[in-house]
Amino acid sequence: MSSIVDTVAIATRANNALKIAESLPSMNISADAQLAHCKTVVSTGLELVRLPGAVIGNQTLEDVIFHIKQCFEKLQAAFLTIQPFADYLTLKTFTGQIHNDRKCRVQLSLSAAKGKAKSAQPGKQTRRLTKG
Repeated sequence: MSSIVDTVAIATRANNALKIAESLPSMNISADAQLAHCKTVVSTGLELVRLPGAVIGNQTLEDVIFHIKQCFEKLQAAFLTIQPFADYLTLKTFTGQIHNDRKCRVQLSLSAAKGKAKSAQPGKQTRRLTKG
């Protein structure tokens, strides 16, 4: 399940589930029902996590993963008795990988920009004298 169409379908499902999750607190839905829906959202996020090549480097999909993680964190903040579950912890670990990858990309682009800036400046020209 690694085609672009499959990835887009999973991301669309995740976005739709996130919209529903965001509306549940205003409907006075019980904590258990919200948690059940949140677990569904997180499991959809795990489908994306299983396709790291499609997610890492794709800003839109990375944001979907972060929003899924935040979905549970908001629920946990509202109901302090809710404990993290294994799928959430897996998703949280993956967001750490995304964050580290973003840092590396920024550092690479900064170092590349510095390299271009240095090469654009005229360097010190040296002449080699030969004995003749």
